[in-house]
Amino acid sequence: MTLWVEIFFVSFIEDGVKYFRIKRAIGDNKHDPDIAVLKLVKSELDVTPNILKEDYLVHSTSWRYEKPEEVILTYLVIAEEIDFGSHKTVDLFCNEMKMAVSKDAKVPRPKYIDERNVISHGLANLALLMTREKKEFRKIFKQSNCQLIVRLKKEISGRI
Repeated sequence: MTLWVEIFFVSFIEDGVKYFRIKRAIGDNKHDPDIAVLKLVKSELDVTPNILKEDYLVHSTSWRYEKPEEVILTYLVIAEEIDFGSHKTVDLFCNEMKMAVSKDAKVPRPKYIDERNVISHGLANLALLMTREKKEFRKIFKQSNCQLIVRLKKEISGRI
């Protein structure tokens, strides 16, 4: 089984986020994926100098299995401002964010998961962390963007 990492470089726009994604195979289970991701982020920085102009956060957010025999670990690299250079970016607004949900409670993995679902899941998870560890995130993000992420948790998670 091949182990992959996907890294979403994410920055804030009004009422949402802008991002681009890279996906790389890191081999088998003998590699520490966190170290591999940090090396990939560094190599991406080397390719596009100063892509991250300020402090940034690397957040391990999820994993999923995809056929044939791929396990994908997902990371978000989030900064107030990113120089995306020539990378093709996608804008994702709050009202477009949605978690992927299985239609069968006995089958944990939804049949279809797209990038928007992955970003939404990562931001909702980050929002939960932010409500508990506010000081750490205030060092990196503006207050307005902290509030945006926390608001996303409510919008993405929905209501019972």
